[in-house]
Amino acid sequence: MAIRRNFRKLKDSEKDRFIRAVLRMKSGPPDRYQKYVDFHRLYAGNAHAGIVFLAWHRIFIYLFEKDLQQADRDIGNNGDIALPYWDWPRDSSPDSKDSTGYIWRDKNSGKFIGVGGNGDPADDNKVTTGPFEASSWTVKLTAGRPPAGYDKAYLKRSLAE
Repeated sequence: MAIRRNFRKLKDSEKDRFIRAVLRMKSGPPDRYQKYVDFHRLYAGNAHAGIVFLAWHRIFIYLFEKDLQQADRDIGNNGDIALPYWDWPRDSSPDSKDSTGYIWRDKNSGKFIGVGGNGDPADDNKVTTGPFEASSWTVKLTAGRPPAGYDKAYLKRSLAE
């Protein structure tokens, strides 16, 4: 049974395994990740604004984790993987002056640490570092109408500085 743990507490090999499973979800076939983008795009607005948020979010995360486990099996592991969490007050910024922002760092002395850095403010907050950087991770909005002005096919990240 997989146990959900703080990203900071994972071993480097566990962090890498999580990232590889997410990348497998995206690369497919099928693109399992895309269904969560579409589902969130279509339904999260109402769910986030209402009393059903906790129940809606719980099933969303449960289903995502099941697909993450299947992706882990697809790449030759046993599927005993859990979606990690992070301490948002501590990790909501990529500030590298202290321990905050740990999950957003790319490398430290050649060792894997996190999921990539903040987006580049000079380039529309495009993520240009890490495993989900723009050249390897495309974002599609296939359900619903895209937000006004959204015409990019890359991940954007604008974390508090």
